[in-house]
Amino acid sequence: MDLTKENQLKHCLQMLVDPTAEMTQVQLVDNLQFLDTLVKEEGEALPPKLKHYLEKRSYVKALSCLDASQE
Repeated sequence: MDLTKENQLKHCLQMLVDPTAEMTQVQLVDNLQFLDTLVKEEGEALPPKLKHYLEKRSYVKALSCLDASQE
């Protein structure tokens, strides 16, 4: 996964898990569609744990997994 998609992924996850984030319904749907498309198109390239969390919509765990891989 390239750096741009990784940054988009992290941003989407942060928006979805942040209870103070103000999103319109359109933004929410866009974020969810981005995540679904990412898993569909790049699933084999994603780390297995991250892919699992995204498929199960465990976005807090996915964000933690992504943060841990960047350390």
